[in-house]
Amino acid sequence: MKKLAVALLGVLLCQSALASSKLPFVGERHFAFSEGNALGYSINIAKNGRVTMMAHGKFDSSVIYRGQYKKVMCDNNGECYKIISKDKIAQTNKKGRVLKCEIPYSYTGVEEPCIVSLIEP
Repeated sequence: MKKLAVALLGVLLCQSALASSKLPFVGERHFAFSEGNALGYSINIAKNGRVTMMAHGKFDSSVIYRGQYKKVMCDNNGECYKIISKDKIAQTNKKGRVLKCEIPYSYTGVEEPCIVSLIEP
């Protein structure tokens, strides 16, 4: 029984190490898909791969995704997000295809791939 417990602990530790090596980053980052102070987002990825993504409005904040890190993470409204590098995030469809949107602060008025920077607080 003791050998089984030790083996199980070893497997869990290895899985935790593998999970963190596949993560794009660990910690908190902020991002916004529209300009102004109406709505911003934050994403926090823990070492064990648990993700909490929040939407921050002018008066309150709410959790839009909580769960394990996935390549594509969708909120309750069907809006999906994909971290494409350690410092970029995209708004996507459920299959991970990047959507087009007017990028904040670009002032072009043209829709471009909806990819924005992840900023450390």
